[in-house]
Amino acid sequence: MTTVLCIGGDAGIQEIKKALLEPRGYIVLTARDAATGVAISRKHTVDVTVLDFNMAGMDGYKAAAILMKEQPTVPVVICSGSADDLPESLKWFADVLVWKSAGPEALLAAIEKAMGFTTAAKRSSIRVTAGTERQPSADWQAT
Repeated sequence: MTTVLCIGGDAGIQEIKKALLEPRGYIVLTARDAATGVAISRKHTVDVTVLDFNMAGMDGYKAAAILMKEQPTVPVVICSGSADDLPESLKWFADVLVWKSAGPEALLAAIEKAMGFTTAAKRSSIRVTAGTERQPSADWQAT
């Protein structure tokens, strides 16, 4: 079974994600903040991370950087409510971007797309971690 780690500040939204994903055969781990999500990723095997961008405390940008450094083969789906909230440099730290307003089917499609990036060789051309000089792949896009 595929394990999805959902990290975000709104407990209600996390429960909706869980209710959406579990009936489709996913194991869902949730965290209400980025620090807890990073800690969970260190204790459990995760296949894909769904990360809200705007959170109190550590934001999605910093959390994504840590997750990708520590778990370079685990794809990250960034969820955001607005393109205005996202820095251009986010392209370096996400495999797939999905707008919260796009609905549950868009989230499912984003997770499935991200799961296609699970090999390190494939992903090395898709995203990079801070301090490198590679360009982001054309595969990175908003869903």
